[in-house]
Amino acid sequence: MSDDVVLRKVGPDPECRWCGEPVSQLGTRTPRRYCKRSHRQRAYEAERLGLPMKRDRPQETGPRPVPAPVRRAQEDRGAVLFLADAMERASVDVPAPAPEPTPVPAAEVRRPAPEPAPLPRPVRGRRRAGMTAAAIPLPEPTRGDAMPLWED
Repeated sequence: MSDDVVLRKVGPDPECRWCGEPVSQLGTRTPRRYCKRSHRQRAYEAERLGLPMKRDRPQETGPRPVPAPVRRAQEDRGAVLFLADAMERASVDVPAPAPEPTPVPAAEVRRPAPEPAPLPRPVRGRRRAGMTAAAIPLPEPTRGDAMPLWED
């Protein structure tokens, strides 16, 4: 009795084409090339645009640049603090209060027009008009009908 034994080459996991991390090959029939689906998409986009893969880019050293919105918020905060300090140091003359308005004579005061009488509400449907289902007239059957619409 001979058993066929399949020998497989066992070695280190291959690297992801996008990031360079090892890619697990457990449970796969064909070898995986990427560690994540998103890395597969990023690699496709980089190839289409002619850009280098993430693993091929030079490593960034030093502090990362501050994003533009954060930089702008810091500048705005500095401007607000500067203006607040300037307002505290500045002396402002307070204007005199405005004179009291002169009263209008009673003869010149316009009176509002009287309210118009309310309009009657429109009738919407039979139920609002006070009719019920029993009060709705039904058509009478004619003698020539082969089948009556209802039984008495």
